[in-house]
Formats: sequence, C-alpha cells, structure tokens
Amino acid sequence: MTEQTHCSQPEPDHAFVDKVTATINRIKQSLQVHGNDIDLVSIDQNRAVTVRVHKRPEDQEQVYEALEIGITEMIKQRVPQVKEIVTV
Repeated sequence: MTEQTHCSQPEPDHAFVDKVTATINRIKQSLQVHGNDIDLVSIDQNRAVTVRVHKRPEDQEQVYEALEIGITEMIKQRVPQVKEIVTV
C-alpha cells in the first residue's frame, strides 16, 4: 500500500454553503431588477467566497464600486462566518 502525498483541504460544511448560496440568490434577485447580476464562483475551505458581479454597461465605475461594497456588506451581515469576499 502506498502513502498518499496529496493532502486534500476540507470542504466547507453544507449548512454554510447553503446559507451563502441563499444569500447570493437573494442579492441576485435585487440586482436583476436593476439590470445587474451576480454569480457565485466558489467557496473555499477557509470560508472565502468568490463572486462575479455583472454590471450594466452604462454604469460608471463609482456605481460599480458602491455595488461591490453593498454586496460585501450584505453577505457579511447575513453570513458572518464568511472570512473574505473576492469579486472577479
């Protein structure tokens, strides 16, 4: 029997993933009303959440930055266990 050298990282628990997913879906509904969108890209073992925000082409950069801040605050408020939020 050979020893496995690759250490796999633990996956985030299902309750955490479900809570993050539900929060993203709630944010998604609000954003879509205004022509924007958000997708959950990943959740890693360190509870970092990566999202992709789709803004309207006519939105200025300040609007996009405010949108990102609002999304970050809402996720942290609803799921305080999130350690980091990354937008791509």
